[in-house]
Amino acid sequence: MKSKNTRPPKAADKFLGWLCKGEFLEEILGDLYEYHHELIGQPRLKRNIAYWFHVFNFLRPGLLKNLSGTQKLNFYGMIKLFLKTTTRNFLRQRLISSMSLLSLIFGAVCFQLVYVWVHNEISVDSFHEKIDRIHVSTVKSDPYSDFFALSFSGFFNVGYDQFPQVRSTLNVHRYREDEIRLTANNTDFQGIGFVVDSTFFDFFDFPLADGGSGNILADPANIVISERFANRVFASTDVIGQIVEIRCDQKGTYQIAGVLEKIPSNSSMYFDFLIPRHSQNFWRRIPQELFLTDEYFNADHFNQTVSKMGRSDPRFAESTLASVPYNSIYLDHAVDLNLFNKYGDRNSINTMVFISIIILLITMLGFTSLQTTLQLSSVKKMGVKQIAGASKLSLCIEIAVSRLFYLVISTVVAFLVFELIFPYYLAIMEIKIDRTPVLDIAGILTVTSATVIVSLIFAIFQVFKIETKEAMSNKLTLLKVPKIQRLLTTIQYSVTIILLVATTIVFIQFRYMLNKETGFHSENIVSIDFFEIMRGNDAIEEKQRALTQHQFVIDKMTQNPDILQVSQGAMPISSMVNVSSWKVAGNAHEFTSQNTIAVDPEYAGLLGIEIVAGRFFSDSLDQHSQQKVVINQAALKYWDIEDISQARMVRGLNRQSGEEDFFEIIGVVKNYHYEHLSNKIKPLVMRFNPYRDDSFLVSVRTEKVNDCLIFLEELFKEVNLNGIFNYELLEDKVEAQYAKEKRIGKVYFAFTLVALLLSSIGLFTFAFYETRRRTKEIGIRKVNGASILNVFSLLSYSFLKSILLAYIVACPVAWFLMDHWLDNFAYRTQLSWWIFMLVGSLTIFMAALAVGWQTWDAARKNPVDSLRYE
Repeated sequence: MKSKNTRPPKAADKFLGWLCKGEFLEEILGDLYEYHHELIGQPRLKRNIAYWFHVFNFLRPGLLKNLSGTQKLNFYGMIKLFLKTTTRNFLRQRLISSMSLLSLIFGAVCFQLVYVWVHNEISVDSFHEKIDRIHVSTVKSDPYSDFFALSFSGFFNVGYDQFPQVRSTLNVHRYREDEIRLTANNTDFQGIGFVVDSTFFDFFDFPLADGGSGNILADPANIVISERFANRVFASTDVIGQIVEIRCDQKGTYQIAGVLEKIPSNSSMYFDFLIPRHSQNFWRRIPQELFLTDEYFNADHFNQTVSKMGRSDPRFAESTLASVPYNSIYLDHAVDLNLFNKYGDRNSINTMVFISIIILLITMLGFTSLQTTLQLSSVKKMGVKQIAGASKLSLCIEIAVSRLFYLVISTVVAFLVFELIFPYYLAIMEIKIDRTPVLDIAGILTVTSATVIVSLIFAIFQVFKIETKEAMSNKLTLLKVPKIQRLLTTIQYSVTIILLVATTIVFIQFRYMLNKETGFHSENIVSIDFFEIMRGNDAIEEKQRALTQHQFVIDKMTQNPDILQVSQGAMPISSMVNVSSWKVAGNAHEFTSQNTIAVDPEYAGLLGIEIVAGRFFSDSLDQHSQQKVVINQAALKYWDIEDISQARMVRGLNRQSGEEDFFEIIGVVKNYHYEHLSNKIKPLVMRFNPYRDDSFLVSVRTEKVNDCLIFLEELFKEVNLNGIFNYELLEDKVEAQYAKEKRIGKVYFAFTLVALLLSSIGLFTFAFYETRRRTKEIGIRKVNGASILNVFSLLSYSFLKSILLAYIVACPVAWFLMDHWLDNFAYRTQLSWWIFMLVGSLTIFMAALAVGWQTWDAARKNPVDSLRYE
């Protein structure tokens, strides 16, 4: 047994004996056996791989056997001859050769475009070494709610020191660009600010450009900024030691102690500067808590231990605490984490992968079919070469050289095309992707190589199956397989039709959501933030000043005749909704987490929200922060409230009195879509309690939008001398909720059209071969009286019936798949018959273009020429 395991691979000896000259073989094998003896002691697999690598190293041109034939060629002369022959064949068969090249280029480029995007998505945060050990603390406030991120230690006094597997904790407060200011050289700049514990760099591997220490945030006087933000503020990255001021709900002066390198495009988080959390006593934004574990952390045991630790808080009497892996959030959206500036979509990734695989398969089938057609056209020439003494091995090498010719050209051209269109691809997708040209070349080469190898294997198989006599007599029963070609064409077009139907329905669904009545007015409504976040008790004077300015701003805006209405309240979009625990007094159920927004009395009128019962808030009847609420119809149904005058809402316990906080329900508004239209309308509770420094919603006259924006900017400058004027149009904000779906829909459509084009090239091959194979048949039919139209109809039908069959197969499959996909939307478009009719018409039109001119040309030929054709 031992001698068997230590013997060199026999296959290697046979391989060398087949290729190498006899006078060198013994010496080569002797050297190889000595090398193999040196490898004894290593694992068998590793030993064999190293041995085969050494075997291939001995394959020098001078050691190889000469090919049989009437003319002996050396290695280089043979390759030179084959390259010359390949070039001549390419030019002689320009049409099919060019289409082969185009199909290979198109397939490689499209596949690489998808791969770059998919790889960027699935590798999000992979550059953090400890990403698999980072977890987020979350809570499920009741059995009916979802988990949401909330600090264990901050809200439930959970001590992590009782869990030995938890190495460190991190709290992060995120401030949006409109919530925080960085001042340098008497100029204000907006940016995304993270207020973090000093352990931030223990969790995340964002490298410092200046090579600073990971404990740089331990000093409360330090601040770290990104390279991009440094260039924006100082027009330089040499900013270490510069003094800046931060203003939000806190105010402080900091020294720049570190500059971050460019944040990778596959980072789930994005920020402009990091502020030490312990530099101030209090930050108004609720923190997100993360904890770092060792590699032996048992998540199930941890969650079981902490699950009920939050129930001592009356607001969370039925709560469940649990940890969520940080790396499960981006794609699976396991919990909403406001640290993320973007989220992925696993369904979109799966769809893109599916499309890319289909494109690759169609490319392989099309290229192989086109090359088979070329091989058929020169089969007699191959027979002549065999009669002249050429071996089948030399014919295979000639084919391999021709495939190498396609491989090199297609790879180079595909990379150049990729480089050309990639910036436009990023612009359409509105994304940023870090890329390395070398890896792009490797990806494209992988696709072209795989396609060429598949076609080469099929070609070599054909060469060894064809006998010389058969080649010379033109009786190629093996290669005449129109049924197989028709089957492949049917499969290609079935998949393409499914993709076309799917993409069309995706486009229609997204357009339907954009145009669907939301239940509120979004036209000509401007959101503008006049005030910074108010600071704490140590800034009473500034708070008083802000209150005075608040009334001044309202008076100025209401005096402008082009401003129709002014309100303060949350925008009716997903990101502006908070979650609070509510229940109906006397209800058997405990508190459930429900969406809550802060509004003022003008809110419903400004947005055109309809009142269906009771009334909305009023300046004359209600006071700010009074315990009154307005709910929507979904909340009315959820709590099964029959009479709002007889029901009261409860929101936890009053912190001062320790008793339940009761709220009067004064009205019900008609359901409106304040979240993404893929979600059903959820219960909503409205309170009259916006902060004085909240953004204003301003309704302006349609024809005076630009004039009002100029007025609002002047008013803003009057209140904020050094402030940065920003505004948002509600209509744009609502549309932005569906921007990602629109972008991906465009990409789906583009790649689907490419798949249709590649399928058409495959059909063109089928038509090209069929019309030439049936040339004599066409001549005989015309001699017997068939008209040009009869012949054209006959040939076209033989091609188009494959498309019709593909259409019949694809339609029910596409219907089933897209009906299932539309079930993910609470409000969906209908699967109309005209969608399938449109796709079918487009497919048949493209197929007719692919085969029409060939069949028409064959039908118009002189029958004498057709009968002479060989």
